[in-house]
Amino acid sequence: MDESELFILWMGFFVAMAGVGLTFTAPMHRIYFRGNPGPGLVRAALILSVAWVWLVCMVWADESVQGVYVPFYMALGYAATKLFGHAGSRWIGFRYRVEVLERRNVSAALVIAAFTLATGLIFGGSLWGDADPVGDDEGGWWIVGAFFLMGWVFLVAAFRIYLRRERARFRGRTGSLRRSHDLEDGKAAALFLLAAGVTLTDAVSGDFWGWRHGILTFGVLAGLLLAHEIFAGIARGGGGGPAGAPRDASASTSGGVAPEQRSGGLRATEGLVYLFLAVAAWGVNRLLDVVLGAG
Repeated sequence: MDESELFILWMGFFVAMAGVGLTFTAPMHRIYFRGNPGPGLVRAALILSVAWVWLVCMVWADESVQGVYVPFYMALGYAATKLFGHAGSRWIGFRYRVEVLERRNVSAALVIAAFTLATGLIFGGSLWGDADPVGDDEGGWWIVGAFFLMGWVFLVAAFRIYLRRERARFRGRTGSLRRSHDLEDGKAAALFLLAAGVTLTDAVSGDFWGWRHGILTFGVLAGLLLAHEIFAGIARGGGGGPAGAPRDASASTSGGVAPEQRSGGLRATEGLVYLFLAVAAWGVNRLLDVVLGAG
């Protein structure tokens, strides 16, 4: 490791400490954690993120990523995920200590955990592949950092658009998704984040064969947001009232199905569509890798 890499490793340490400081919960009473699955969900997301970075380093990273560079990138991956994912949930309007611990909002915990894991996936994706598949040039931490920041900014932007449309969709309800304890809303938002994370991981990963590869994958984000709009229209058209009317489980509906139940099924389908689009985009890009590599 050269001096610049040692400097970046120290910077990663301070970044990680900043993330720990912003999410520090040790002084809080144990009652906030008792029977609360939220903190465990976020911790699991952090662990999975670091494990993902390790797997990429072992299997799919550039040949130069070996030896001391494996823990080097794992440390940077933890720092990036802790600050930009766990603590960075503030950028999407979710405060970990307030929503997850003080309010015991499991729906918000799902969103924060998904955002954290999506951030980790993107960092691992930025390590994936050969920076110069037809030459002998090696990559470096600056390439990883640039692709990670690009993917993370797109993740935040896409989800903020999602949240803006959610507020319009549920105008008149008791608060936004952040204050709502509706698990179906939280699951749909978490699946959107994971689908966007998988899509952006694919966008920043792989051997660089040209811009068509990246443009196609970033375009899938538009498909995710379009799917959100379609399901919002279905909910408005069949929710038993105008967009933004409060849900009323006692209201009669066709077939005797309460709006809460129908909304839950619609939300589950919406989440599955997000994941299908992400996996389909991943498969198409893997096919492009094979075709372009063979060419």
